[in-house]
Amino acid sequence: EDAVTKLLIALVLTILTSFAAHSQEMITDRPDFTESAIVVPKKSVQFELGAGFQRSQDVDEMQYPNLLARIGLHDRFELRLGLPGWTAMEFSGQSKTYFQDVYVEGKLQMTPNDAVLPMAIILAATAPTGDDIVSTGKSDFGLKYAIAYDFSGRISLGANVGLFSRAETGDRILSSLASVAVGVSVTQRVGLFFETFAEMPENASWAPVFDAGVTFLATSLLQFDVAFGLGLNSFAVDHIIGLGASFRI
Repeated sequence: EDAVTKLLIALVLTILTSFAAHSQEMITDRPDFTESAIVVPKKSVQFELGAGFQRSQDVDEMQYPNLLARIGLHDRFELRLGLPGWTAMEFSGQSKTYFQDVYVEGKLQMTPNDAVLPMAIILAATAPTGDDIVSTGKSDFGLKYAIAYDFSGRISLGANVGLFSRAETGDRILSSLASVAVGVSVTQRVGLFFETFAEMPENASWAPVFDAGVTFLATSLLQFDVAFGLGLNSFAVDHIIGLGASFRI
């Protein structure tokens, strides 16, 4: 685990030394579940991180740092390195902390930034670096399709659909996912979003969630966020809370 973490950090730092700062408008993939259809600018690196809390029945979980490094390698392609980090769980009067699997993704933007319907495809795979109790010891892999539409410059719509092959204790299962998010620009610095998403595992009940949040653009390259969510059936989490920050260098 330590070797993999150090390798990811070394890779990011190596790329950083050759990249210059970029001032293009900042678009983040957090705090909502829906991924954007736009990649970060070429020769820039955007970090998105935060802490999330969720309660499901009698189990409380806190995850941090939820780090995603988005590295612009081309005008329409970004490499994405994910470090969910640690999950602190409390249940039955006990408290334990586990390290989660890391992941690698590539986002290919299929349309120009000013397209009426921006579209992108994200290919994803996890590496089995987590502790045994939270990791199957095998990789998951899949893809997402992202699309967006800007209604008026103040209201935008984003949607994702995806399919993943997930390793279980026995055979692999296919799990589909879908999300729809509405973004509202309140001012030049303050934004709101409202979203519903669900993962639908093969031969299992789906778990829909509704969430909403606020973003604050402190500078052109620094954004803070806070979000709240509620499960919409008995199979989903009871509630979730998250806060974080995103910045580009």
